[in-house]
Amino acid sequence: MPTRFVLAFIAVVSAFLWSSCSDDPNEGKPIPPQELQAILSVTSDFQKALVVDGVLTFVEYESGVLSYIDCMEKAGFPLESLELGARQQYVYTIHGPRDEGLERGRAIHDQCHRTYLREIGRLWAFLNRPTEAEVQAARGALADCLREQGAEVPVDPGPGELGPWMPGFEICSQKVSTEYDLPGFGG
Repeated sequence: MPTRFVLAFIAVVSAFLWSSCSDDPNEGKPIPPQELQAILSVTSDFQKALVVDGVLTFVEYESGVLSYIDCMEKAGFPLESLELGARQQYVYTIHGPRDEGLERGRAIHDQCHRTYLREIGRLWAFLNRPTEAEVQAARGALADCLREQGAEVPVDPGPGELGPWMPGFEICSQKVSTEYDLPGFGG
């Protein structure tokens, strides 16, 4: 009996933990119907297969990123770096041509991107965008930081009222970007 109780307890705890996990890579984010129709009308068969069910999962997004990278590498443009950045978005660098072959590199990028990632990447960024409340909180923190740096900042700054012309902007932007998980946040 104690063994049966322990197994039942483990099963209940496991189910609870699994259900409370919001970072499940197989959990899909619903695609607004108008976005879905727009994507289905312009995208490749590869990307259509990922979104035709009306949801986009992290695994599907990741599949698009990795397929794009594979396409570029097969064409002779190796991956330099790949990391999962803020808001579950991949940041990558692919080694491309400097002068000679630049047009060829652009053409290959365009083809690989159009086939594997263009719409999926945009959609993933859209589905993981910050809420207005998150943006307002970050803007307030940026304003506070800029004031600490000696900048003259409006009491309740709106979009476009904070920027690189202000003393300490780069330091504050980096700090707020990290704290609020908003890469390159500028107000």
